[in-house]
Amino acid sequence: MNITYSPELNRAIAYAQEEARGLGHQYVSTPHLLLGLCRTDSAAGRFLRAMGVSLPFALPVVEKLYGQEQSSDQPLEKNAKLPLDHWALRDLAVAQSESNRLKSILCHPEHLLLALFIDPESLCAAGILPALGLSLTHSEAELAVLADSSYDNKACKQQLEETIARWLMRAEMAREQGRIDLMQQALQHADKYKKLLADLN
Repeated sequence: MNITYSPELNRAIAYAQEEARGLGHQYVSTPHLLLGLCRTDSAAGRFLRAMGVSLPFALPVVEKLYGQEQSSDQPLEKNAKLPLDHWALRDLAVAQSESNRLKSILCHPEHLLLALFIDPESLCAAGILPALGLSLTHSEAELAVLADSSYDNKACKQQLEETIARWLMRAEMAREQGRIDLMQQALQHADKYKKLLADLN
């Protein structure tokens, strides 16, 4: 099945190009795609911000972990179109696979976000996302896709409510075990999903 990128995903890739040029990099890789997603007003962008990952928060982390690997002394043209590297192409291919699996006509930013989470060889999954405090299961990451207006809003709300209940249960179990640190972490996760749920109401 031939999947076409949605306008919003093309916009995210264009933003990724801008972020790569801003960092003085010679090509676009997975971390730049994440920065591009942070800049969009898509469900993926809103999901990331609900998780506490905004562009001002993510950019220094990407620059610290990845900033020196691509830097070059050669000046870049202001509007030069940078090539996508192997990792970026791989994650976009995974995004297309997710789009196909979810029977979507277009490949959206939400499918790319899923790819960044679930691809075990993704540079984001291996280093950037954990450094940003994000470690989601595939089912939880699918909330970003379900949050898109083209999907069933009722099903999304139900899955969000179930996820909130799971985190609250984990918090209660941690409290009973005297693990206040784990309880607080679980409550923070529950609060993030509550904010995402509130955005859908």
